Amino acid sequence: MKYTFSVENSNAHLLGIQFVIDKVDSDLLTVQLPAWRPGRYELANFAKNIQKLKVYGKERQELTFTKLTKDSWEIETSETDEVCIEYIYYAAELNAGSTWLDNKQMYVNPVNCCLFVPDRLDESCVIEVDVPYPYEVATGMTRTESLTFTANDFHELADSPIIASPTLQHEEYNVNDVKFHIWFQGEIRPNWAKIQLDFERFTSKQIEAFGHFPVKEYHFLFQITPYRSYHGVEHTTSTVCLIGPGYDVMGKRYIEFLGVSSHELYHAWNVKTIRPQELLPYDYTRENYSRLGYVYEGVTTYMGDKFLFSSAVIDEEQYFKELQAYMERHFHNGGRFNLSVADSSYDTWLDGYQAGVPNRKTSIYAEGCLFSFILDVALISSPNSTGGLDDVLRRMYVELASKDVGYSQEDYIRISNEVAGRDIAFLFASLVEKPVDYGKELANAFEQLGLDFSLVDDRSWVRKFGLKGAYADGKFKVTDVAFESDAYNSNVIRGDQIISVNGYAIDGDLGSWLAYFGKEKQELGIVRDGKFGGIIADPEFTCGFQKCKIKHMQNKTESQKQNFEKWLNR
Repeated sequence: MKYTFSVENSNAHLLGIQFVIDKVDSDLLTVQLPAWRPGRYELANFAKNIQKLKVYGKERQELTFTKLTKDSWEIETSETDEVCIEYIYYAAELNAGSTWLDNKQMYVNPVNCCLFVPDRLDESCVIEVDVPYPYEVATGMTRTESLTFTANDFHELADSPIIASPTLQHEEYNVNDVKFHIWFQGEIRPNWAKIQLDFERFTSKQIEAFGHFPVKEYHFLFQITPYRSYHGVEHTTSTVCLIGPGYDVMGKRYIEFLGVSSHELYHAWNVKTIRPQELLPYDYTRENYSRLGYVYEGVTTYMGDKFLFSSAVIDEEQYFKELQAYMERHFHNGGRFNLSVADSSYDTWLDGYQAGVPNRKTSIYAEGCLFSFILDVALISSPNSTGGLDDVLRRMYVELASKDVGYSQEDYIRISNEVAGRDIAFLFASLVEKPVDYGKELANAFEQLGLDFSLVDDRSWVRKFGLKGAYADGKFKVTDVAFESDAYNSNVIRGDQIISVNGYAIDGDLGSWLAYFGKEKQELGIVRDGKFGGIIADPEFTCGFQKCKIKHMQNKTESQKQNFEKWLNR
């Protein structure tokens, strides 16, 4: 089988795709387009981007075909043993998991746009990128010629993004006989010496933790935008990371650049190799439900940042700033009292990547990260411990993933118990399977490390009142309301526009008016659904959007000092 990508019309984002299927030995042939992509656990319905699909036989005769479902077709093949399918894919979305074509690059995520034969997923295929000189191609697939590549099966093809451009910038580094490539597409002036040093540090630390890297070559593919962006998608031999603006990547956004890179590299083990049973193999035609998102995304979120810290790429202040951000996401979300992180993992297929109904769900990234921290500290601080969370993941890699065996939650708990030297299944029962506030468990974990954790009022009176939002034309538009805050109890809702306090126009400064009237009763003038109205608030300013603070205890015990060292260096 062979796939060819070509430029149909770069200005109109029209990507040409040809798919040739040989050795057809049946009267009817079914072809399918993926309905989702691994790394984004929601249906994407990529078939909506397909235009002008035509099907030919070996002699270029047109073949009859019928659409079976929204993304599958049945072709009549009684008079041919080879099928050529040609179609246009509308490549007008640029993110870390999309397909994009313009006059500067051809960027293809094959899982978006490549048809496949369901009962021939395991067959090898040839991929040709039809672009002019001086275009260069960056991809994790095996190169046979300058613009021709091979994949062992459709799973490898679907997992291998391609960037073709005349403006790619490239460098590489080596760690433990593994070659790592760094590619930049877009406007950026990289400090290669700094980037290579930092990447070598966190890469070495991650490989040291697992003892082995899953592949012999790996590609960091960076899409650099002129506007603010941040997104990453994992693959076995590569990752695509979208970040911008380009002028800030080596400056204000450098820590975020490192963060997404370390996170996605860790995925080379966690989920691309160490995979839940429900995702092994992927079924591209429908939802692949799993309650283990807190492992494949939560552990990765936690470990990606921790390895930056333990490899001295970022310092302690920078690390805890990142951890505090996830803590605030937890404490600012009333969904922690409604839906557990395991149930929220299942529901990523429902609304996992949108704001959704207020206070309905938790996050496999935020809550998953915090549970991983709590579990890691519980592991290293247990009296009979043999390691930390990285030891648990290494054992899952060696004992299960290396044998192509998917893991279950029971496997994760069993290995965690063995590393801890005691039964810690209660942590999973109370923090993963139930909706719960993590405050008590986080405070205990920090105490084990000789750290104080506290929630303090935000300096902003708007946040104290329980609101997040933005000003436009002097009005404050509400985007979020803190659970059980003054604003929540006064029935302020998302989408409200606050225009006045006690009859005075806020004029772009709601906070000053809230502070001025303080704990007096306040009448908020609002616009809701196009109608003017008023809300009476009786504020206490005690349960708004609080901030998290972490600091070292002044008088640490020897045990706390040892735990901190073990936690940092495990």
